[in-house]
Amino acid sequence: MRMLGGSGASAAPRGTQFRAMQASQLATRLAAAVPPCRQRGRLIVAMAKPWRPSMDDVDSISRGGPAKVRGTGSRRIPHRLNAEERTLYDLAKKKGFLAVRGTAYRKFRHGNPLPNIFRQWCDSRGQLCVVVEQDPLGSGGVDRLVVDLAPLRVEDTERVEELLTALAAEVGLRRVGYGERPPDALPFNILPPDDESDQQAVVEAAVVEQAVAERLAAGSTAATAIADAGATADATADATAPEPAVGAAGAACWSRESDAASRGSGSGGASSSSGDGGAAGSEPESAAAAAETLRRAVAVQAEAVRQLKADLVRAEITVAAAATAAAQRESDDASPAVTSAAEPLQAAPHEHHQQQQSQQPQHQQQEEKEKEEQGHASPQPGPRVVGAAASEDAGRGAAPAVVDGGAAAGGTLRAPRRSPLEHYYRLPIWQIHAVPLFFEGGRAAAKEFAGQAVQRVAAAAAAASASAAQGAERQAPAAAAAAATRPR
Repeated sequence: MRMLGGSGASAAPRGTQFRAMQASQLATRLAAAVPPCRQRGRLIVAMAKPWRPSMDDVDSISRGGPAKVRGTGSRRIPHRLNAEERTLYDLAKKKGFLAVRGTAYRKFRHGNPLPNIFRQWCDSRGQLCVVVEQDPLGSGGVDRLVVDLAPLRVEDTERVEELLTALAAEVGLRRVGYGERPPDALPFNILPPDDESDQQAVVEAAVVEQAVAERLAAGSTAATAIADAGATADATADATAPEPAVGAAGAACWSRESDAASRGSGSGGASSSSGDGGAAGSEPESAAAAAETLRRAVAVQAEAVRQLKADLVRAEITVAAAATAAAQRESDDASPAVTSAAEPLQAAPHEHHQQQQSQQPQHQQQEEKEKEEQGHASPQPGPRVVGAAASEDAGRGAAPAVVDGGAAAGGTLRAPRRSPLEHYYRLPIWQIHAVPLFFEGGRAAAKEFAGQAVQRVAAAAAAASASAAQGAERQAPAAAAAAATRPR
């Protein structure tokens, strides 16, 4: 009995270990069957759905409260609404799109809280984010629409762009190109994970503060401490930023601060420099004066970093505008070439007809002459029929030029996707770059487009998912039969 009991107790762990070993071997074989360059994409596709915030968390951060899931909001992105914005936000949730005056920018919040929280709400529902920037002068002006496709979190947005472009043409809106409005001109505040400029400013300020504190604790004067801290900050900036911009700005800023501190110290600084050279009580200064000097030094360094960031942004915008203009010139230069290539197609049918007539045998020509003499020949087409055929041939030749030109124009207006694919599956929406489409038109057309855009895209997505499910159901029996007939 003891032997039977012992064998029964050890049988279950052995079976469990065997099944675990089989599962690990199967996973290893499947992973080895996929090339390493495509294993990352396989893991992304295998995910059930991308991460999205909950409606409760979005409403909580709109009131300044906490969220249950960390990462739903950020302290560096304004989300809290005031009473006026709360009314517009509730109305936008009912209509499905947000209508604001201008860009809804709030100076004291340094951002756009209302469009930010509405983008979060659209992401939680998985729908388009449509913001109507109404003309501040009234309904007689031109309203601008910003359509963000990023909350959909789909891999390909080409069909959605075609649907929205057709809807805009239907209601009478004009598609605005990215040469007129850059893709970064958005009413949203976005902080992608690769944007380290603000983090660099914080790091440099911390380095300056720590360096000044260490110099003061060592017994140095305020002027000497600030100068040494400036040298430390300049070394940090030289290691992490372009040398000509940050190095010159930092040297000028710290020289001005050191001169001001030396003028404030007066003759005490001179006596200390000619005396022991650094005693703690040689230059009596209050802690408040040292703190104020430190604060001004940090502010000057932060201003230098912000100026550098502004210069870089302006340079990027200039390069993007130049690239867009070059692409437009190339498309304009290519259109006459396509038209000239289509011209030989118009004359080709007539030349081919003449060649066929010259290649006919002589006996066929004699038979035709005899039929004409007997009066049995078929009536020849009149000049009006020939003209219609020629115009039809010309239309056939000119059609490819029009189609190619439209395709080229559509290619230049393709919405840019700046964030990588894996960001759409794991990051919050405030860290994902927008995929914008811009339109403009009258107030009535803008409202009609905004009201129908969300509904049509949702209906198209539902139809696509239903057709995909039906296709999977149809392929399931065939796959099962193939698996059953497969030799083991």
